[in-house]
Amino acid sequence: MSRYLVEKTKTTGQGWQSSNRYFENCGERSLGQFLSVSFLVAYYILPQYFGIRLPGFDLTAQRMLITILCLFLLSKESRKKMFWEGVRSCRLWLFMAGYLGICFYTAVLRFHIGTFLYPFIELLGAFLVIYVLREYLGSDGFLVLFRRMLLFLCVLGLVEAVMRKTPFAYLETIRGLYTGGMIRSGSYRIMGPANHSLAYGLILISGLPLLCIDEEKHCFTLFRHLPLLLLVVVNVFLTGSRSTLAVMGLELLLLTVLAPGEQRKKLLFTIVPAGLLILLLAFLFPNSPPGHYILLQLSTVVDEMFGTSYAIRYGVDSTSLANSASYRDALLDIFTVDWLNPWLGQGSGYHFSWYIPGGATIHSIDNFYVANYIRYGYPGLVVYGLLILQAVGEMVRCGIQKKDRTMLCLALAVCGYFLNLWWMDTLQTIKYAYLPIALFQVISREKWENMSDLQHKVVHRYIR
Repeated sequence: MSRYLVEKTKTTGQGWQSSNRYFENCGERSLGQFLSVSFLVAYYILPQYFGIRLPGFDLTAQRMLITILCLFLLSKESRKKMFWEGVRSCRLWLFMAGYLGICFYTAVLRFHIGTFLYPFIELLGAFLVIYVLREYLGSDGFLVLFRRMLLFLCVLGLVEAVMRKTPFAYLETIRGLYTGGMIRSGSYRIMGPANHSLAYGLILISGLPLLCIDEEKHCFTLFRHLPLLLLVVVNVFLTGSRSTLAVMGLELLLLTVLAPGEQRKKLLFTIVPAGLLILLLAFLFPNSPPGHYILLQLSTVVDEMFGTSYAIRYGVDSTSLANSASYRDALLDIFTVDWLNPWLGQGSGYHFSWYIPGGATIHSIDNFYVANYIRYGYPGLVVYGLLILQAVGEMVRCGIQKKDRTMLCLALAVCGYFLNLWWMDTLQTIKYAYLPIALFQVISREKWENMSDLQHKVVHRYIR
């Protein structure tokens, strides 16, 4: 009798321990999902000037969440193992390691820790995105969250256009980073959560192609999220960025080419006529505020591409256009100057100043590739270029071999971002280019490596 009671007690105890362990795992998983969503929201939405100013280092909201998430995954061996598995399975790790090595020796030789620390944090953030998507949200859950975040930004962009001040300015706790409102040719240029209108344009064009991915049917679609896509187009117009407008036009053209025949026909018979009607109304009423703004933005794009001067008719200063063209021509001469070491960059803390024969002095570099050459020399420029080319090449190869247009959408998002960098620096937005790269690593694993789990197909309550 006593033996029976002892055995029953043991069984009951084991059942209680199993039940307790079950609730403990559920609690850990809920915490992990909550931290994952919080991290992605901070990563995508919150501005760089929201955080705590520390001596020599700004603890932004994104960096806070990166730190918290790192502590969370380091607190358990299984989470560490999952994170390192994501790092090892990423085929880009060799070029990433090479690039970080170049950043490290440049930081040591130029006595500037930020030269290594900032690229390291950005790449760490990308691997954390891979981790939270694989472990907690999955690609489907992320795409739902992504669209809601982008919708939030676009709606606030319209509010900003009316207020003529970004609502994110009220979150400024780190002084000196927020640049204030920007006005060109009498028109206010929205900037969203970024520090500059150009930076907000980079955010938008890196996200636009992702709207053509249908996470429910796992296919390409032009029309499922059409209202949000049109909101993105309007926001790009409101940034007043000529290069961003041109890149967006190229993205939309290529997305139309990628679309299946039925969707392409639907586009040609609905959206294209509507766009032509809006353009016609702008020409008929050029003095109305909307008509003037549309013609101003389109004419600046045409002038930038073909060297014309139509924008002068709509109030653009001809002198500023000429100075801008001369400045961009002069930038490429930086590769030939003998006072810059081509093999050892100057680091991130270098204050650039270059006198151009003719009376002008260049203080800022509005070209990422020239700026990266100055920071890290030819080694950093080449290795980073190979890193991005490999990432895009994998997406294109996968899209062609598997006949999957969604992979080509991801490639287009990355290409659009880096194409736009010919006319500007990253302006603290490089993480938005890493987002589709991280998403590709997750989707390719879910679809073709048979590593997905059923829980990845369910969007957690924090999202729904």
